[in-house]
Amino acid sequence: GDAADPRMAELIAADELATQGRFGEAEAAYLTLLKKAPDYEEAHFNLGFLYARQGRTNDAIGHYETAIKLVPIKATRKAVSSSWAVPTGWRTTFSASRAIGTCS
Repeated sequence: GDAADPRMAELIAADELATQGRFGEAEAAYLTLLKKAPDYEEAHFNLGFLYARQGRTNDAIGHYETAIKLVPIKATRKAVSSSWAVPTGWRTTFSASRAIGTCS
């Protein structure tokens, strides 16, 4: 997600809802964004993370897999972080696909 990306404001709003523990509203916000932009890998990843936090493993896996398929190969090789531990905020510093790209 580029800072100039017009979808970023909606993604940040959904992330904020999730951070506040408003999971139902966050889910609805991510799904609304994905209806408009079904190829937005960061929204898929963040929705997957939300589902994982709720124990909805199958839902999470589906969105993680979609995110991985959507990330361009060029971006996959540009991981900037190596820490999977506890994210400092709701959003992690890199996506699952970028992490996987650095392992290859």
